[in-house]
Amino acid sequence: MNWAWTSKLLADVRGFNENITGKPADWVTPEWKSGASRSSIVLALILGAFSFVDVLGETGDSGVGFARIGLYTISVALTALFATWIISTVLLLGTFKKSPATAILSIISSLLILSVVRKFGGFILIEANWDVVWANRVNLAIGPFFTSGVTQPNIANETWRLWPTIYLVAILVGATYGTIKERAGKFLIPFSLFSLIGLFAIWNPNHINYEPEATLLLFGGALACAYISFGAVYIYSLTAEEYLINRINSWVAVTSVLTFVLTMVLLDPPDRFVESGWMEEGVAPLEWGGLFLNLMFSVAACVIGSGIAVLLAFGRRSELPLFRLPSIGIIEVVRSGPLVAWLFIAFFLVPDIIRPIYEADSVMRTIMIISLFGGCYMAEVLRGGLQAVPHGQIEAAIALGMSPLQTKLYVELPSAIRTTLPAIVSIFIGLWKDTTLVYLVGVLDFFMVAKVLASTDKEFLGDYREPLFFAGFIFWVFAFYMSRISRRIEAKLGLVKEGGGEAT
Repeated sequence: MNWAWTSKLLADVRGFNENITGKPADWVTPEWKSGASRSSIVLALILGAFSFVDVLGETGDSGVGFARIGLYTISVALTALFATWIISTVLLLGTFKKSPATAILSIISSLLILSVVRKFGGFILIEANWDVVWANRVNLAIGPFFTSGVTQPNIANETWRLWPTIYLVAILVGATYGTIKERAGKFLIPFSLFSLIGLFAIWNPNHINYEPEATLLLFGGALACAYISFGAVYIYSLTAEEYLINRINSWVAVTSVLTFVLTMVLLDPPDRFVESGWMEEGVAPLEWGGLFLNLMFSVAACVIGSGIAVLLAFGRRSELPLFRLPSIGIIEVVRSGPLVAWLFIAFFLVPDIIRPIYEADSVMRTIMIISLFGGCYMAEVLRGGLQAVPHGQIEAAIALGMSPLQTKLYVELPSAIRTTLPAIVSIFIGLWKDTTLVYLVGVLDFFMVAKVLASTDKEFLGDYREPLFFAGFIFWVFAFYMSRISRRIEAKLGLVKEGGGEAT
């Protein structure tokens, strides 16, 4: 029984071998192939064990925790085992004769993986001093001015202005995933993992400079709202008609916009609200910062930029010069300059231009420029999608008695978005990363805060790489999440298979 299981395992390994290292040479007999597979596995295990002992001896006295040493040692040993298995298989089976390109690429790739794990893994798990990140977790999240109210008792704590937004976002996230009608575990498992990471980041006593109990309670309440919202909408969606589910999605979209407006009002109430005594004076936009500010910029740029893109795309395709020429002018002028130049224009020239009409603060000016910049790029993408809409659909809409506006909004635009969705999401991801450029004009965004952390405390002088690595990782996480959302929307719209246009 054990021999049959071993034979099956070796057969699977041999098949996996050919997919990675290429086909064996003509002189390789079945007996030689079987013996070579066993020999390569034994050799890989021996060298993997040797690497484990060697790396453990090198890092044993590094002074870091046992868990970090163990994770690094096991990672290096496994990649060394994999590289040894690849190289020995190529040599013993002579795959470089029949599939030279595959064999060479396999060897180079395995050695590259081993080098990356040793270098980056060594820095992340052994060399890096992540205390600089833990000591400034609040600073990175909401900026240095909000941090003062959290860590110093003699300064008013204004973080209560952020919690309504967090609760509303949690409810909206749960409701959005509840309408997907997939297995509940696809949301509950990753969201629970995110919840545990968030709770650990708040509770971790390493260099903690605030009272975590109240924050844990509030954050736990937001997570509970997300779970309840997901459960209620998910159970309702299992038996509801499709148009009712679409209605929920419409409510979520409208509520999302209202949540953004509410956040702006709570953080910096209008002067008339303060003068009338309805609200207390808030936090000036120049005092916002951290990851929260990047999220504000990116969400506003994506939402407002999408509206601008629709207007400019239809305007450029219009037969009326009154709409076509200004649309062409705006698109070509904005796309001709880099975002950095437009940010400087927003800070130094826009106030003088719009001051008689609107007194915009620095954050609103930045949102306006990033939205316009992203909207112009999205407009050209949408224009390509509009050109690809079959003319028969437009004729059918006109025959049904739809007005030109209805035809554009309910026939042309959905079809254009459906075909250009991957490109639109790519622009969204680009806008998310471009929000880091605001540090050039003095805004304390997430990247700017991470950049200066090493110089704010003599205990962490020289530890400038760790915050930047952490910032880069967080930006990658959000970009990857946006790409996964895009894939899910594409699947819902039928883009992963032929047809499916009716899902739009």
